[in-house]
Amino acid sequence: MDVASRRPTWQFLGSVARNRRTLYVMTRFWLAEKHSGTLMGTWWALIQPTFFALFYLAIFTLVFPSRFQTAGGATTQYSLYLLAGLIPWFTFQSVLTTSPLALTGNPSLVRNASFPIELFPVRTVVIALFTWGSGTVITLAAAIVINPESWRMWFTLPLLLGLQVLAMTGWALALSVIGVFVRDLSQVIALLAMPVLFLMPVFYTIESAPAIFKGVMLLNPWTYMVLCYQDVYVYGAFTQPLAWLVFTLFAAVSVPLGIRILRRSSTLVVSAL
Repeated sequence: MDVASRRPTWQFLGSVARNRRTLYVMTRFWLAEKHSGTLMGTWWALIQPTFFALFYLAIFTLVFPSRFQTAGGATTQYSLYLLAGLIPWFTFQSVLTTSPLALTGNPSLVRNASFPIELFPVRTVVIALFTWGSGTVITLAAAIVINPESWRMWFTLPLLLGLQVLAMTGWALALSVIGVFVRDLSQVIALLAMPVLFLMPVFYTIESAPAIFKGVMLLNPWTYMVLCYQDVYVYGAFTQPLAWLVFTLFAAVSVPLGIRILRRSSTLVVSAL
């Protein structure tokens, strides 16, 4: 992959745009292979995250209905507060756990000098968007019923999606390289994913978290992603401007850093495979 230029980020984006048809075929092939032999086929990519979101919504709305006091002192349905944080995190988590295997699972194509190997980690981002899309539909539907006053903030969802895609792409590029040399990385990240989830304001607000957790939560970059989504669905306003700034910077730094790691390690990656 040739990314050695004065503007590697733009060259990377141009490469993905030029090879979007290849990326589409790769994604379809991966989904078909993963779900081959199943009755629903590739539809499982939508069914699973949709069921997950509906399950949480039903449990905390119908079975254990409860109101939740938010950071501003107002109350909302706990199910909406949960989904606002769970959907973006599980989308990001999917990229974190699968991208370390992106290059190691395709050694022959990675060794092909003419093939744009950046498409493999980018594919993990595209696949993760099935979780985001189906989960967002369910969360929006819940917000329409539970908190319709927040409708103005729903128009910021494309911005949030763009920022999250940028951040996920940067991490996917970096982890795909590290995964070549640390073959257990995917398993390690999967183990750490649950503790990290409890270090974000998903199940409780930062203010109500144990004191020992508060400092760590504020150092967790995904905390600010969750706070942005809570502004959209729960608060219906920009109550956390610092979170939007931090998440924007997080996304803006992730992409060039990931590209730099892949660019500088491409030769080592090919030789390691």
